[in-house]
Amino acid sequence: MNKWIKDILFLLAAIYLMAGWGCTERYETTVVLNDSTIVFPPKDPDGISAKVTFCSKVSRKTGKRTGTNHIFALSENADVFAVVDLRNCDFHNQNSLLFHVDWIDPNGNSFFQKRIDLTPADSSTILHSSISLDTAKREPGRYLFRVYLFRELIAEKYFTLLPYGQKPSSAADLLNVDVELSNSNADLETGSILNDSVFTIDGRGNVYANARVDNMVVLLDDMLEFTLSWHGPTGETWFKKEFEFTPADSSAVLSSAISLDPDKREPGPCSVRLYLFDELLAEEKFTLISAPMPILPKLSRLNTTMTFCKKFNSKTGEMEEIDSVFSIQQEGWIHAVVKMNNADFEEKHNLKFEIEWIDPSGKSFYRKQIDVKTGKNEMVISAAISVSIAKRSTGVYKVKLNYAGRQLKESTFRLTE
Repeated sequence: MNKWIKDILFLLAAIYLMAGWGCTERYETTVVLNDSTIVFPPKDPDGISAKVTFCSKVSRKTGKRTGTNHIFALSENADVFAVVDLRNCDFHNQNSLLFHVDWIDPNGNSFFQKRIDLTPADSSTILHSSISLDTAKREPGRYLFRVYLFRELIAEKYFTLLPYGQKPSSAADLLNVDVELSNSNADLETGSILNDSVFTIDGRGNVYANARVDNMVVLLDDMLEFTLSWHGPTGETWFKKEFEFTPADSSAVLSSAISLDPDKREPGPCSVRLYLFDELLAEEKFTLISAPMPILPKLSRLNTTMTFCKKFNSKTGEMEEIDSVFSIQQEGWIHAVVKMNNADFEEKHNLKFEIEWIDPSGKSFYRKQIDVKTGKNEMVISAAISVSIAKRSTGVYKVKLNYAGRQLKESTFRLTE
């Protein structure tokens, strides 16, 4: 078959496809979306439309886009990705949809084209393409990216490449961000913030962070993903809270909090960080300090006894086989029961006592931390160890009652064969 006959048949086939695709007819007047995508609207309200997003990375696993921008710097081993989100992607009885994307340089020359076919079997309605930012291949300037459906232009968008080494404006440069801390949630109700920087780990309060972000309208993303992240003294992440806003919101207030529970926090320099996607926008530093241990009032009047026994019922306080000499057995336990009388406190406190066990060689082998809430005249605490042959040796053992690094009581018992 002659070449000109092939060309005519190809042209007729293309005309047939165009004629069978009623929604390909589009208005000549363009519409500019909030993210600066220039769209050629279909005359059919159910026709296919497209939105273009530029970014520096796209996750292969999740499709997440990072480094979204319309300005990029020339760089070695870097790319710029164009992600096309299609809307109303109905096949209208077609076997496939034929798309083309076209990259155009600052001089108006097309330097890379890509054909993409979508079929009804495809689950995704997103198109991808990318180009290198290597200085050997690109020059600084204003570039254009175009999307075609059956050879008809449906959307386009400009982006800029800066010279090598020139840093584009980041979100932190464009946004107005203010992060403040408080030890109460008054900021959530009244908007007043105390702006504290030192907080006490007392088990009763929280640290609240309020981050205000203004001028989001300058960003071109369809959705903005913020994260408030709390970090401890060693840099570990304590807690993260994520937020989503659109640039149309213009301004937003992000709030998060962590508890001051001694079991979850440790003293030292800490921080809360605000991220937009993976970019750090702001960091507010603060310090956590330990709560001072309450002083035992009238310590000289505190009557403390320590009793050793084989069995102890913590609910009833009943002790069985009380003694100071015990034999090592295949199985068995020794309980140290401490009673404190005349513990008169004017206020309620949460006291932290410690029962420490010391073997015949003088080595401390077990410490039990015990929290005691005051409010009663008598307080009872206990701790126990195994006296199995595999774990113990004969000799004299010491047991100490400690409080705030101070020894309050010491008693001994003996283990024999």
